[in-house]
Amino acid sequence: MAHELDSRADGTGAVFSVRQTPWHREGTVLREAPSLEDALQLGGLDFEVEVRPVFVRSQPVPDVPVFTYDPADNAAATVRSDRGTVLGIVTERYQPLQNRDAFGVLEPLLDAGLASLETGGALRGGTDVWMLVRFNVESPIVQEVFADEVIPYGLISNNHSGQRKVMVQETPV
Repeated sequence: MAHELDSRADGTGAVFSVRQTPWHREGTVLREAPSLEDALQLGGLDFEVEVRPVFVRSQPVPDVPVFTYDPADNAAATVRSDRGTVLGIVTERYQPLQNRDAFGVLEPLLDAGLASLETGGALRGGTDVWMLVRFNVESPIVQEVFADEVIPYGLISNNHSGQRKVMVQETPV
């Protein structure tokens, strides 16, 4: 796919959105914001990431067609446990931040009605995952400053290849 969306087991795009069909016309469009649990499932984010050792093939002994494999020094792979696919190569000390934990920080805001999930999904086989949250700001001061012209959103994205840290940022639209 040109847009690099991952696919769920049923072949649909691993993305959800609320009220609007995304430009790529993939995934699931919802009438209202989902719960965090539903968002993880609909966005194809309900998987775990493991760190597994990496092995390298040793040099063959002359005239012996058998290879042996030795653990690579200070190297490991991040692996999507539901598919067994390698997402990246990291050091053996690397600790993955699971999707449930990364996006779980939103749960108190969702439960309090201060925010709602807007879109989320997985890219490149689950290497990169994200959720966009819309803040339900009712403050008169915020409304006076932003009026109806700017809608406050927040983005959480996580990378499972070890190439980028988790990012949390404001993204007003």
